Amino acid sequence: MSKPTIQQISIDTRAIIDRLAEAQVGEVITYQELTDLIGRDVQTVARGNLRTAVLHFERDGIIFGTVIGEGIKLLPDNELVGAGENGVGRIRRLARRTARKLAGFRDFAALGPSDKTRVLAHQSVLGAISSFTRPRTVERIAAGLTEEQKALPVGRTIELFKKL
Repeated sequence: MSKPTIQQISIDTRAIIDRLAEAQVGEVITYQELTDLIGRDVQTVARGNLRTAVLHFERDGIIFGTVIGEGIKLLPDNELVGAGENGVGRIRRLARRTARKLAGFRDFAALGPSDKTRVLAHQSVLGAISSFTRPRTVERIAAGLTEEQKALPVGRTIELFKKL
């Protein structure tokens, strides 16, 4: 049995979208304002409504960031750089944490051959991700870039990693 699809955005989410559409670049829209707008706390019970509204704008390249403890902010272009740095840092921490979990087998030898292979493959990929996302590595990649207007293709990025 398949799950039913959501045909319409909820009224609360629509109200948040309408308010966010009025935001000016750099403006902080407080959680309290959004809570008052829909009559439910957007930091707890209506968190999903706020997240859906923010994702609605992300699809169109309009990016809101979190101002901890205050609300959300329509980010100016110069602050989007930090979003990349934060994302890469989170990915690196998650890769390292997951690799530590995969190293915690009490009896690795007891695993079947296919399970061993899968674990080792995941450990290898996670190790590469951790290595590639080090701040120093990202700086070296940045030093090897020209002022191109597009992100590098994966193959070209891998070539730069090989030079490290």
